[in-house]
Amino acid sequence: MKTENKTTSENKKIFCIRGKKVILDFGAAELYSVKTKTLRRAVLKNKNRFADESLFTLTQREWDKLKSVHEFDAFERSKTLPMAFNHDGLVMLSNILNSETAINMHVHIIRMLHNAGRLKFEDLLFTIENKDFISGSVFHSPSIQNSIQLN
Repeated sequence: MKTENKTTSENKKIFCIRGKKVILDFGAAELYSVKTKTLRRAVLKNKNRFADESLFTLTQREWDKLKSVHEFDAFERSKTLPMAFNHDGLVMLSNILNSETAINMHVHIIRMLHNAGRLKFEDLLFTIENKDFISGSVFHSPSIQNSIQLN
């Protein structure tokens, strides 16, 4: 029964804005056990770590519309417009926040990627050595190219 409540609670944090599933800053702060103010400061300090599509700030119109449809607690009503994070942005938050929850989540994500075979040491080294991350693609790695061609 607790699983249902948790799922329902998590689903209330996910919104569809600009055609993307996102979580707002106050929801992400709650997930990572930090204050919203702390999360926002960390994001602003590390803005260059976020891909353009992984993070955006809601417009006043978007925020007004969302508030008219959903009920938010008082702590979720801030004078500043909320930031929205897609799944990539949520993962990056685990890298820049210093809470125990965020650190554990970051380690868990890395393990999941490795276990899924998506992050092989050779591919990571190849990408770093060839600076493929600058072009935004790791598909230059020989083993990744081979696995893509096989599929």
